[in-house]
Amino acid sequence: MANKLVYVGMCCDGVHRGHLNIIREAAKLGEVTVGLLTDDAIKEYKCSSTYSFNYRREVVKRLTGVSKVIPQETLDYVCNLTRLKPDYVVHGDDWKTGVQVETRQKVIDVLTEWGGILIEPSYTNGISSTEIKADTNIKLDVCCGQYKVDGYVGIDVRDVDGVDIVHNVQDFPWPLNDNCCTHIRMHLAWACIEPKYRIKLMDEMWRIAKPKCVLEIREVHSLAPCMTHDPLYYSGASEWTFLYFTPAHRKYKVYEPKPWRIVEYTYNPQTVVDVKMEPIK
Repeated sequence: MANKLVYVGMCCDGVHRGHLNIIREAAKLGEVTVGLLTDDAIKEYKCSSTYSFNYRREVVKRLTGVSKVIPQETLDYVCNLTRLKPDYVVHGDDWKTGVQVETRQKVIDVLTEWGGILIEPSYTNGISSTEIKADTNIKLDVCCGQYKVDGYVGIDVRDVDGVDIVHNVQDFPWPLNDNCCTHIRMHLAWACIEPKYRIKLMDEMWRIAKPKCVLEIREVHSLAPCMTHDPLYYSGASEWTFLYFTPAHRKYKVYEPKPWRIVEYTYNPQTVVDVKMEPIK
Protein backbone atom coordinates (compact mmCIF):
# COMPACT_ATOMS: atom_id res chain seq x y z
CA MET A 1 0.00 0.00 0.00
CA ALA A 2 2.93 2.36 0.65
CA ASN A 3 3.45 3.02 -3.07
CA LYS A 4 -0.18 4.07 -3.64
CA LEU A 5 -0.78 7.79 -4.06
CA VAL A 6 -3.75 9.28 -2.21
CA TYR A 7 -5.01 12.80 -2.85
CA VAL A 8 -7.02 14.79 -0.32
CA GLY A 9 -8.29 18.30 -1.07
CA MET A 10 -8.80 20.52 1.97
CA CYS A 11 -9.15 24.09 3.20
CA CYS A 12 -8.03 23.42 6.79
CA ASP A 13 -8.85 26.95 7.91
CA GLY A 14 -8.70 25.68 11.46
CA VAL A 15 -8.13 21.94 11.86
CA HIS A 16 -10.92 19.91 13.47
CA ARG A 17 -11.53 16.23 14.05
CA GLY A 18 -13.35 15.88 10.72
CA HIS A 19 -10.14 16.77 8.87
CA LEU A 20 -8.15 14.36 11.00
CA ASN A 21 -10.62 11.52 10.41
CA ILE A 22 -10.30 12.00 6.64
CA ILE A 23 -6.50 12.02 6.81
CA ARG A 24 -6.47 8.87 8.96
CA GLU A 25 -8.69 7.07 6.45
CA ALA A 26 -6.57 8.30 3.55
CA ALA A 27 -3.32 7.18 5.19
CA LYS A 28 -4.64 3.62 5.37
CA LEU A 29 -4.61 3.57 1.56
CA GLY A 30 -1.14 4.93 0.87
CA GLU A 31 0.96 8.10 0.88
CA VAL A 32 -1.20 11.17 1.39
CA THR A 33 -0.78 14.34 -0.63
CA VAL A 34 -2.99 17.15 0.60
CA GLY A 35 -4.10 19.62 -2.05
CA LEU A 36 -4.49 22.66 0.15
CA LEU A 37 -6.88 25.23 -1.28
CA THR A 38 -5.26 28.61 -1.75
CA ASP A 39 -6.81 31.73 -0.28
CA ASP A 40 -8.37 32.58 -3.65
CA ALA A 41 -9.74 29.05 -4.04
CA ILE A 42 -11.47 29.26 -0.66
CA LYS A 43 -13.16 32.48 -1.75
CA GLU A 44 -14.85 30.54 -4.57
CA TYR A 45 -17.30 28.96 -2.15
CA LYS A 46 -16.66 30.41 1.29
CA CYS A 47 -15.77 33.76 2.77
CA SER A 48 -12.12 34.74 3.11
CA SER A 49 -9.93 32.37 5.08
CA THR A 50 -8.97 33.16 8.66
CA TYR A 51 -5.40 31.98 8.11
CA SER A 52 -3.06 32.57 5.19
CA PHE A 53 -2.15 29.75 2.84
CA ASN A 54 1.42 29.65 4.14
CA TYR A 55 0.25 29.35 7.74
CA ARG A 56 -2.27 26.62 6.90
CA ARG A 57 0.37 24.72 4.91
CA GLU A 58 2.73 24.66 7.89
CA VAL A 59 -0.06 23.35 10.13
CA VAL A 60 -1.10 20.60 7.69
CA LYS A 61 2.49 19.51 7.07
CA ARG A 62 2.75 18.61 10.75
CA LEU A 63 -0.37 16.44 10.81
CA THR A 64 0.18 12.73 11.28
CA GLY A 65 -0.39 10.82 8.04
CA VAL A 66 0.41 13.67 5.64
CA SER A 67 3.35 13.03 3.30
CA LYS A 68 3.18 16.17 1.15
CA VAL A 69 1.22 19.42 0.86
CA ILE A 70 0.72 21.17 -2.48
CA PRO A 71 -1.44 24.14 -3.47
CA GLN A 72 -4.82 23.57 -5.09
CA GLU A 73 -5.39 26.80 -6.98
CA THR A 74 -9.15 26.40 -7.53
CA LEU A 75 -12.08 24.52 -6.09
CA ASP A 76 -11.79 22.27 -9.17
CA TYR A 77 -9.50 19.28 -8.52
CA VAL A 78 -8.93 18.38 -12.18
CA CYS A 79 -5.64 20.19 -12.75
CA ASN A 80 -3.88 18.59 -9.77
CA LEU A 81 -5.43 15.18 -10.38
CA THR A 82 -4.43 15.13 -14.03
CA ARG A 83 -0.86 15.97 -13.09
CA LEU A 84 -0.53 13.52 -10.18
CA LYS A 85 -2.84 10.71 -11.37
CA PRO A 86 -3.49 9.45 -7.82
CA ASP A 87 -4.75 5.95 -7.13
CA TYR A 88 -7.30 7.32 -4.70
CA VAL A 89 -9.06 10.58 -3.90
CA VAL A 90 -10.54 10.76 -0.40
CA HIS A 91 -13.27 13.22 0.56
CA GLY A 92 -16.10 13.14 3.10
CA ASP A 93 -19.49 12.19 1.70
CA ASP A 94 -20.92 15.62 2.54
CA TRP A 95 -20.12 16.90 -0.96
CA LYS A 96 -22.77 14.66 -2.51
CA THR A 97 -25.11 17.62 -2.01
CA GLY A 98 -24.57 21.35 -1.92
CA VAL A 99 -22.10 23.65 -3.60
CA GLN A 100 -19.51 20.95 -4.36
CA VAL A 101 -21.73 18.51 -6.31
CA GLU A 102 -20.30 19.60 -9.64
CA THR A 103 -16.74 19.44 -8.29
CA ARG A 104 -17.36 15.88 -7.11
CA GLN A 105 -18.66 14.78 -10.50
CA LYS A 106 -15.60 16.21 -12.24
CA VAL A 107 -13.39 14.22 -9.86
CA ILE A 108 -15.27 11.01 -10.67
CA ASP A 109 -15.02 11.70 -14.40
CA VAL A 110 -11.29 12.45 -14.45
CA LEU A 111 -10.41 9.46 -12.24
CA THR A 112 -11.89 7.11 -14.83
CA GLU A 113 -9.10 8.12 -17.23
CA TRP A 114 -6.52 6.05 -15.28
CA GLY A 115 -8.68 3.86 -13.06
CA GLY A 116 -8.48 5.99 -9.95
CA ILE A 117 -11.01 5.46 -7.16
CA LEU A 118 -13.00 7.98 -5.12
CA ILE A 119 -13.32 7.02 -1.45
CA GLU A 120 -15.97 8.86 0.57
CA PRO A 121 -15.87 8.22 4.33
CA SER A 122 -18.95 9.26 6.27
CA TYR A 123 -19.03 12.95 7.13
CA THR A 124 -18.07 13.69 10.73
CA ASN A 125 -21.33 14.98 12.17
CA GLY A 126 -21.45 17.88 14.57
CA ILE A 127 -18.30 19.65 13.49
CA SER A 128 -17.53 21.96 10.59
CA SER A 129 -15.17 24.92 10.39
CA THR A 130 -17.85 26.81 8.46
CA GLU A 131 -20.53 26.02 11.05
CA ILE A 132 -18.23 26.95 13.93
CA LYS A 133 -17.43 30.29 12.35
CA ALA A 134 -21.13 30.95 11.75
CA ASP A 135 -22.09 30.11 15.35
CA THR A 136 -22.45 33.19 17.55
CA ASN A 137 -23.36 31.34 20.75
CA ILE A 138 -20.43 29.03 21.33
CA LYS A 139 -19.58 27.52 24.68
CA LEU A 140 -15.83 26.94 24.45
CA ASP A 141 -13.76 24.51 26.50
CA VAL A 142 -10.12 25.62 26.21
CA CYS A 143 -7.41 22.92 26.45
CA CYS A 144 -10.14 20.39 27.19
CA GLY A 145 -8.27 17.22 26.25
CA GLN A 146 -10.55 14.21 26.56
CA TYR A 147 -12.52 15.81 29.40
CA LYS A 148 -14.66 18.25 27.41
CA VAL A 149 -17.86 19.34 29.15
CA ASP A 150 -21.08 18.31 27.38
CA GLY A 151 -22.51 21.05 25.20
CA TYR A 152 -19.15 22.75 24.69
CA VAL A 153 -16.85 23.02 21.68
CA GLY A 154 -13.43 21.73 22.65
CA ILE A 155 -10.17 23.31 21.49
CA ASP A 156 -6.84 21.65 22.21
CA VAL A 157 -3.52 20.96 20.51
CA ARG A 158 -4.06 17.22 21.05
CA ASP A 159 -6.06 15.04 18.68
CA VAL A 160 -8.09 13.07 21.23
CA ASP A 161 -11.76 12.26 21.70
CA GLY A 162 -13.68 15.37 22.71
CA VAL A 163 -11.49 17.84 20.84
CA ASP A 164 -13.42 19.58 18.06
CA ILE A 165 -10.80 22.14 17.02
CA VAL A 166 -7.23 20.88 16.96
CA HIS A 167 -5.22 24.04 17.49
CA ASN A 168 -2.32 25.21 19.65
CA VAL A 169 -3.93 27.90 21.80
CA GLN A 170 -0.57 29.68 21.90
CA ASP A 171 -0.94 30.36 18.16
CA PHE A 172 -3.03 33.45 17.50
CA PRO A 173 -5.63 34.12 16.24
CA TRP A 174 -7.77 31.08 16.98
CA PRO A 175 -10.10 29.90 14.18
CA LEU A 176 -13.09 31.62 15.76
CA ASN A 177 -14.87 34.85 14.99
CA ASP A 178 -14.98 37.95 17.16
CA ASN A 179 -17.76 38.02 19.78
CA CYS A 180 -18.88 34.43 19.21
CA CYS A 181 -18.68 32.88 22.70
CA THR A 182 -21.24 33.04 25.49
CA HIS A 183 -19.15 30.89 27.85
CA ILE A 184 -15.45 30.08 27.98
CA ARG A 185 -13.92 27.67 30.48
CA MET A 186 -10.28 26.83 31.02
CA HIS A 187 -9.67 24.32 33.77
CA LEU A 188 -6.20 23.27 34.92
CA ALA A 189 -4.45 24.51 31.79
CA TRP A 190 -3.20 27.99 32.71
CA ALA A 191 -0.09 26.49 34.32
CA CYS A 192 0.85 24.83 31.01
CA ILE A 193 0.74 28.10 29.05
CA GLU A 194 4.16 29.65 28.53
CA PRO A 195 4.18 32.86 30.59
CA LYS A 196 5.11 34.99 27.57
CA TYR A 197 1.80 33.97 25.93
CA ARG A 198 -0.54 34.43 28.88
CA ILE A 199 -1.54 38.03 28.22
CA LYS A 200 -2.01 37.26 24.53
CA LEU A 201 -4.17 34.28 25.49
CA MET A 202 -6.38 36.43 27.73
CA ASP A 203 -6.63 39.02 24.95
CA GLU A 204 -7.63 36.29 22.48
CA MET A 205 -10.37 35.04 24.79
CA TRP A 206 -11.52 38.67 25.14
CA ARG A 207 -11.70 38.94 21.33
CA ILE A 208 -13.97 35.91 20.91
CA ALA A 209 -16.09 36.65 23.98
CA LYS A 210 -19.48 38.29 23.63
CA PRO A 211 -20.06 41.29 25.94
CA LYS A 212 -21.85 39.18 28.59
CA CYS A 213 -19.67 36.10 28.15
CA VAL A 214 -18.62 34.31 31.33
CA LEU A 215 -14.98 33.21 31.47
CA GLU A 216 -14.25 30.55 34.08
CA ILE A 217 -10.65 29.70 34.93
CA ARG A 218 -9.61 27.14 37.49
CA GLU A 219 -5.93 26.55 38.19
CA VAL A 220 -3.70 24.99 40.82
CA HIS A 221 -2.51 27.60 43.31
CA SER A 222 1.16 28.41 42.86
CA LEU A 223 1.82 27.42 46.51
CA ALA A 224 -0.12 24.15 46.42
CA PRO A 225 1.98 21.02 46.99
CA CYS A 226 0.75 19.43 43.75
CA MET A 227 2.10 22.37 41.74
CA THR A 228 5.42 20.54 41.41
CA HIS A 229 3.91 17.25 40.22
CA ASP A 230 3.19 17.92 36.55
CA PRO A 231 6.34 18.06 34.38
CA LEU A 232 4.67 20.49 31.94
CA TYR A 233 3.69 23.12 34.51
CA TYR A 234 5.40 26.50 34.33
CA SER A 235 3.66 28.14 37.29
CA GLY A 236 0.21 28.17 38.81
CA ALA A 237 -2.07 31.05 39.67
CA SER A 238 -2.50 33.02 42.86
CA GLU A 239 -4.78 35.59 44.44
CA TRP A 240 -2.86 38.23 42.46
CA THR A 241 -2.75 36.69 38.99
CA PHE A 242 -6.03 37.86 37.48
CA LEU A 243 -5.99 41.28 39.12
CA TYR A 244 -3.61 42.26 36.32
CA PHE A 245 -6.53 41.97 33.88
CA THR A 246 -9.09 44.22 35.56
CA PRO A 247 -8.93 48.03 35.41
CA ALA A 248 -10.47 48.10 38.89
CA HIS A 249 -7.07 47.16 40.36
CA ARG A 250 -3.80 49.08 40.27
CA LYS A 251 -1.97 46.04 38.88
CA TYR A 252 -3.82 46.51 35.57
CA LYS A 253 -1.51 49.41 34.69
CA VAL A 254 1.51 47.08 34.56
CA TYR A 255 0.53 45.53 31.18
CA GLU A 256 -2.81 47.16 30.28
CA PRO A 257 -4.26 44.09 28.50
CA LYS A 258 -7.82 43.82 27.18
CA PRO A 259 -10.07 44.64 30.17
CA TRP A 260 -12.06 42.13 32.21
CA ARG A 261 -14.41 42.50 35.14
CA ILE A 262 -13.94 40.01 37.98
CA VAL A 263 -17.28 38.52 39.03
CA GLU A 264 -16.03 35.90 41.51
CA TYR A 265 -12.55 35.19 42.84
CA THR A 266 -11.79 32.46 45.38
CA TYR A 267 -8.51 30.78 46.26
CA ASN A 268 -6.88 28.37 48.63
CA PRO A 269 -3.06 28.27 48.75
CA GLN A 270 -3.24 24.52 49.37
CA THR A 271 -5.46 23.70 46.39
CA VAL A 272 -6.81 25.88 43.57
CA VAL A 273 -7.71 29.35 42.34
CA ASP A 274 -11.17 29.89 40.82
CA VAL A 275 -12.09 33.04 38.96
CA LYS A 276 -15.11 34.13 36.92
CA MET A 277 -14.75 37.14 34.66
CA GLU A 278 -16.68 39.10 32.05
CA PRO A 279 -15.13 41.13 29.24
CA ILE A 280 -15.48 44.89 29.44
CA LYS A 281 -16.65 45.89 25.95
